[in-house]
Amino acid sequence: MAWSQESRRLLIWNLDDSVDVYESCEDNHLRYLHMFRVPALWNFIKLVDFVEHGDKTICGTDGGEIDIWDIESGIIVQRLTMGSCA
Repeated sequence: MAWSQESRRLLIWNLDDSVDVYESCEDNHLRYLHMFRVPALWNFIKLVDFVEHGDKTICGTDGGEIDIWDIESGIIVQRLTMGSCA
């Protein structure tokens, strides 16, 4: 789980196959925005966090990748793979 004070958004690993994104409303309720699918081989908790002032999220996968998602578009903007540096 991760909270961004700047964007007032909450990320939650749903213990299945995705990261759910919520936005805090002025009345202190959470509004569901969307989810990012993260293929899961095992039901382990995934680390999620915000980057770039809350505009993007970062999440590890069971396959050794790290995905960086654009929160607004839902598109993976970068995928880092272990052992892929030259």
